[in-house]
Amino acid sequence: KAPVELTAGANKELRLGRLGLDFAGASLSAEGRLGARDLNAELVLDPLPLKLLAELGLAEIEGTAKAKVNLGGTKAQPQVRLDLDVQGLKGLTAEAKKLPPARVTAKAELISGQLAADLGIAGLTDKPARLHVAVPMRLALEPFDFRLDERSPLQGSFEADADIGRLSRFLSLDEQKLAGALQATIRLDGRIENPEMGGSIR
Repeated sequence: KAPVELTAGANKELRLGRLGLDFAGASLSAEGRLGARDLNAELVLDPLPLKLLAELGLAEIEGTAKAKVNLGGTKAQPQVRLDLDVQGLKGLTAEAKKLPPARVTAKAELISGQLAADLGIAGLTDKPARLHVAVPMRLALEPFDFRLDERSPLQGSFEADADIGRLSRFLSLDEQKLAGALQATIRLDGRIENPEMGGSIR
């Protein structure tokens, strides 16, 4: 990979022209500009073999993970976006390897003081399981300010239609024999300090 090009300009501008790293079969690249007021940067990880986590003793899984982080907006009100895509996700136990590979996708965005996050899981369940959460959040880089008010309104939802036995085999719950079906449709409201849940689980 090419060497890092980092330059400092007038008015506190910092420019990262080129960054490239290869490690453990994955590549990490980054470039961008942090200006006096505005921001424009991107960080990309592609693809990370998840067997590395097993080798480090962190998680007994395999598959690949891709991630991208984009930074925009201004220092007073930055905009951040995170995209994560995990494909071919499998456990390494004998039972887990019999299951179809799973795919996990996640997206989080901070725009105009609103944080929204979405998570999807496919392959392990009959239908993709989906989680959505949205909450106001204050972030500023200069001067630094981070606020997540417990009185802020909370919105969210969760949907899943899953075979519990399949999930238990993926999670390697060897000492627990679980079976049955789970159907859940849950709504999340209220405030962070006092969340309210409604819907059905059966």
